Amino acid sequence: MAADANANLHVPIAEEIDPARLEHVRSGFAARGESVRSWAMTRGFSPRMTSAILNGDRKGLRGKGHKIAVALGLKDGPRA
Repeated sequence: MAADANANLHVPIAEEIDPARLEHVRSGFAARGESVRSWAMTRGFSPRMTSAILNGDRKGLRGKGHKIAVALGLKDGPRA
């Protein structure tokens, strides 16, 4: 019975970042000649955290990281 109770506790986490979408966003910076640092600072984001998301070191599951991922177009949600 305890196993059945735990089955209802599963909470889905935010969607994973699609690798193809990530590559598209990365190549967009190069095509525009825009630095990640300038993009982040213009929008009030941490350049370090923005780079970590673009490098796959952070998943942007919640908080500021999630807001950055949404603003980059890596995740669906209200744009920051």
